[in-house]
Amino acid sequence: MVSLGRDERGVTLLVDPGHPKVKALYEGWGYLHIGDQQPFPDAPVYTTMLRTLG
Repeated sequence: MVSLGRDERGVTLLVDPGHPKVKALYEGWGYLHIGDQQPFPDAPVYTTMLRTLG
C-alpha cells in the first residue's frame, strides 16, 4: 500500500440499495454492510458500507 501521509483507518460508502450489483462489487473489494442510514431528512435511505485500511 502506498502511504500518502494520511492516517485514516477506514473508508465509508453510502450505496443505493436499488443497485445490488454495485453493493456486490464493493463487497468483493472488502467492504462490509454495517447498516443503513438516511443522511438528511429528505434523502433516501442508503446501505452503509465500511472497509478498514492498513
